[in-house]
Amino acid sequence: MNLRRMFLNLRIRLKLIIAFGSLLMLSVILVLVAINSIYSILELRNLGESLDKTNLRMSQADIYLQEFANEGYKDLGFLSNGSNDLTDGYTKEMDSVMNVLEGIRNKEVITSSGFTSELNRMEAEIVSFDEKFEQLVSLYKQRGFQDYGLEGQLRAAIHSVENSSFPYDKVQMLMLRRHEKDFFLRKDLKYLNKFNDQIEAFLATTVASEHEEGKQEVISAIENYKGKFNAIVELESEIGLNVHNGLVGQLNEHAEIISEKLQLLTTEIKQHNKLLINNTILLLVGLFLGQLLIGLVLVLFYSGILTKTIKEIKNAMVSLSQGEFPEELVIRSKDELGQTKVALNQLMERIKTAAGFANNLGQGNLKAKYDDRFNNDVLAKSIISMQEKLIEADAEQKIVNWTNEGLAKFNDILKNDTDQLGVLGDRIISQMVNYLNVNQGAIYINEGEGIRRIASYAYDKKKFIDQVISVGSGLIGQSVLEGESIYIKEVPEDYMKITSGLGEATASCILITPLKIRDEIVGVIELASFNLLEDYQIEFVERVSESIANIINGKKVAEQTQKLLQESRDKTAELISQEEELKQHNEEMLATREEMERQKKEMDNLIDELKGQLAQQYLEKGDLRKASEFTA
Repeated sequence: MNLRRMFLNLRIRLKLIIAFGSLLMLSVILVLVAINSIYSILELRNLGESLDKTNLRMSQADIYLQEFANEGYKDLGFLSNGSNDLTDGYTKEMDSVMNVLEGIRNKEVITSSGFTSELNRMEAEIVSFDEKFEQLVSLYKQRGFQDYGLEGQLRAAIHSVENSSFPYDKVQMLMLRRHEKDFFLRKDLKYLNKFNDQIEAFLATTVASEHEEGKQEVISAIENYKGKFNAIVELESEIGLNVHNGLVGQLNEHAEIISEKLQLLTTEIKQHNKLLINNTILLLVGLFLGQLLIGLVLVLFYSGILTKTIKEIKNAMVSLSQGEFPEELVIRSKDELGQTKVALNQLMERIKTAAGFANNLGQGNLKAKYDDRFNNDVLAKSIISMQEKLIEADAEQKIVNWTNEGLAKFNDILKNDTDQLGVLGDRIISQMVNYLNVNQGAIYINEGEGIRRIASYAYDKKKFIDQVISVGSGLIGQSVLEGESIYIKEVPEDYMKITSGLGEATASCILITPLKIRDEIVGVIELASFNLLEDYQIEFVERVSESIANIINGKKVAEQTQKLLQESRDKTAELISQEEELKQHNEEMLATREEMERQKKEMDNLIDELKGQLAQQYLEKGDLRKASEFTA
């Protein structure tokens, strides 16, 4: 009773402080729980995105592995140095995977959520995958290709047999080479058995030969040939005769297991995140309901003591507890109760503002603006911070989606084969201008003595201008000379005009990106726009430029080959024509020579006849001296 009397004797301000102190404490707890839950939810979401990136990196590493196992081990750089672009690319991707996993391991949410053991198992699979790749690289290094490794030794053994002076059975040798080629082509062990049976017969024939000179040398060479071939077959079997056995098969199995574990772990994290969201909602609702319940108890406790103002406050709280926002309380005084009404009105408005803002975020309206009057509240700051993180994540995802979509579109263009380089250039620059939403674009190719424009595009229409720029001249030539992109925002008025239906104006920015294959510049892309380009757009152009450079370089080589082939055909036709003319001329010369010999013979006969007649006349005259001159 004394305590009750003491409490009743307190001033209203102190009573309200005691009454609402508990409510404010619950509000603080509610805010702290909300902040902690939102942080955990965002951490789990970021963790899922990191695992998605890990899965993507693993997929890229697997692509490098497959390309290396198919043709990459034949690269001269790998055969000479033990590494090439594919092995370096694989190493880079795996380093990124391990860095991401290390970053994930350090996250507190991994330990608290019980995902450590699953992460350890997946990391062990990845380490095993990496070790087997190193074994695969070592085996391919031993195997070699052409003149390197075991295959080089095999070729040397073959040549020592073929170059031998011993008269071996060449038919049997050809059969051995056929079985050897069949195995390398089909990777079937039945050809190994055929080879061994055939070489045993070959050795037996050689041993039984009566020719002794060089016999032992060729027998040793044949046995060496057999040993090298069997060693390569054993090495190929260890590597894997197909994608399902050997070390390659193990790597493919590991890749599937890692992919499954990554997907499973990602799914579990998302489910855990969903469960955490549901539990957080239940907890927040429970705390909020508890807060309302305490408020209702206090209102009932004061109902017989306080005035009509308290009843108004009680009715407002009851309405709020029922999920409805009451009308704003009328302030009739400036005492503690009046101040309480003011505080209650503000509290309801803040909750209403927070609820409306949260509802907008829930519906996907990430650009909603929080009421400036309350944006300094703890709850408001937490929700606004969550909004900023959601906006940032959404923007990053949009950039990733935009980039992937653009790469897919350009891959579709570059996959389609066309006969002319100009046609391909039109399609590329048209797609580039429209996808980046710039105003103009052009593609140039480097022809050594100059840089020639092959295609241009502006406002959905092609603008062909026969333009050749020397290397080092202007921004285009400078980009080719330096091999780096040039991006300028202050464009000289006389550099480029963008023409439209409203007239022409100077571009706001120019992007010039070289089409580069390693250190070779095969061309340039030039883009002009009224709008400034974002960093991710410039990065996208630079990523696409390498693929475009490869395709354009291939087209140039094909066109040059076709041109040389046509020139060769024309030259051959010209030589054939000249040969025919020469042949005809020789025939005419031969006929002329025969005619001249015939005429000379007739002339000689005529002269002899005339000399005879003159000699006869001088004889008849008795002039023997003159007659002897014509008969000599």
